[in-house]
Amino acid sequence: MMFSMMLLTLLLMLFAINCKADEKGIVIVANPSVLVSEISRGDIRRIYFGKMKKWPNGMRIKAAQIKNGVLPEIFSSELMRKRLKKYKLYWKRVIAAGTGIPPRSFGSQEEMLEYIKSTEGAIGYIGALSDTTGVVILKVTN
Repeated sequence: MMFSMMLLTLLLMLFAINCKADEKGIVIVANPSVLVSEISRGDIRRIYFGKMKKWPNGMRIKAAQIKNGVLPEIFSSELMRKRLKKYKLYWKRVIAAGTGIPPRSFGSQEEMLEYIKSTEGAIGYIGALSDTTGVVILKVTN
């Protein structure tokens, strides 16, 4: 068990070194109803921490995320600037306090991508080499 955790950590580090979140590792995607072409890292953090709830056109934001795996680890560390464990702990506290609802979680990238394609206002992240048919790729800015 310990060896597998160390191996996973090493693989994550190597992947993160070779892949920037807005270049090769992760792509931010949205439903075509979202009428923006770029999004700042700050807005991504605000969306995924539940602070930003509407798009500039007034449409409700429906954030989606993957429960576990390499992609959520990279997304959390590169764009949220928090380890995934701390990000999940943040949401446990918010839920316990009754002050917010976390992004909708999916077991796989494919499930999340189908949700984004079919849900107005939806945003999420996928691996850079994934099929982006039916979604809009958002350019990530600083």
